[in-house]
Amino acid sequence: MARDRTARRRYRNGGRLTAAGWVYGIIWGIMLTAAVRNDAAVALLLLGAMFGALAVSAFAAGRTVRAVRATREAPDRVWQGQTVHMSYFLANRSRWSSCMGLTLRDLPQKALDAASGYCAHLPARGQFRSGARFVALRRGRIRLDGIEISTGFPFGLIRAWRRTLEPANLIVWPARGELRAELFRRGAAEVSSARPSPISGGQDEFFGLREFREDDNPRLIHWKRSAGRHRPLVREMARPVPDVLFLIVDTAPSDSAAADLEKVLRLGATLIDHAMTRGYQVGLALANGKGIQTLPPATGRAQLRDLLDVLADIGGQAASLAQTLAAVRPAWLTHAQVVVVSAHEAPLDPRASVALAGRAGHLTVIGGPEQIDRVFADAPLPEAP
Repeated sequence: MARDRTARRRYRNGGRLTAAGWVYGIIWGIMLTAAVRNDAAVALLLLGAMFGALAVSAFAAGRTVRAVRATREAPDRVWQGQTVHMSYFLANRSRWSSCMGLTLRDLPQKALDAASGYCAHLPARGQFRSGARFVALRRGRIRLDGIEISTGFPFGLIRAWRRTLEPANLIVWPARGELRAELFRRGAAEVSSARPSPISGGQDEFFGLREFREDDNPRLIHWKRSAGRHRPLVREMARPVPDVLFLIVDTAPSDSAAADLEKVLRLGATLIDHAMTRGYQVGLALANGKGIQTLPPATGRAQLRDLLDVLADIGGQAASLAQTLAAVRPAWLTHAQVVVVSAHEAPLDPRASVALAGRAGHLTVIGGPEQIDRVFADAPLPEAP
């Protein structure tokens, strides 16, 4: 019950004097004092008109914000430090009056640097889409709370505001940087593991011959084999088996600052994005406060989202790198390019390194701030308050 009262108190309508309104009120008070002392009836009449203008400003501004309904359209996943565009949709519920000079903004959020939207004129029963943008300052999960609609129309003396609940969840992925060194031996499009995939329909590897169909490309017809047949034969092509990147992120606490772990996560996000763009199957293993999480190698936008969501949720006391390695299935590492990223100088002992290199097709270990700086250029991030 107390929580409901707090919510109502936070989202009630309200208003305040603007800077011009305070100047207007001071002048009005000085004139009132002089008029009362001198018994000037004309001045009192003028002061009444001035007070009426203030009352009309408060009434019109309050009526305007009460007539507007606002909703937000924003992406559910964004990159840290990236400028993200969003929209506010406004609807005027009044049948007769227009709404003027509307300003919209999300309620203050420490993890976001938000910009406001603006609507100069919203006709009766009209709708308007106002563009806005924001920058996510921190990775993780953020809850967008409410929207504030405000206006100073008509005289700019009083700014009335109305706050409405518009909850939404936002996942902020670690920021992307740039790779200073080529960590992948070859692009996945160039790697076919010396065999075609059993999935047909590609344009890279010869799979076999079959009869021509109406939707087939005539350029694929095998004219020599088609001679003497009622229906021509076409070459069935197969897609190559893509290369595999398996990323192991060491999230165990170290003696260095927490900023080193954030940099490790940003490097991991950059590697994932770079590999997925080049067509790799990408898998991931790391530990967070909930335990050890592993994702088998796969491709596609859903896999990219799941991988980056795991990096965004890192927090709490994490397990050691040895425990993380023990949770990885050996089959995931076969012929894969394995990259180990850690804030520690020597994350793998010699025995573990030899065992991991024996399972993987290629092993790269990036340990310590100096090695990370040699292969990764961090993205400039805005400072969070």
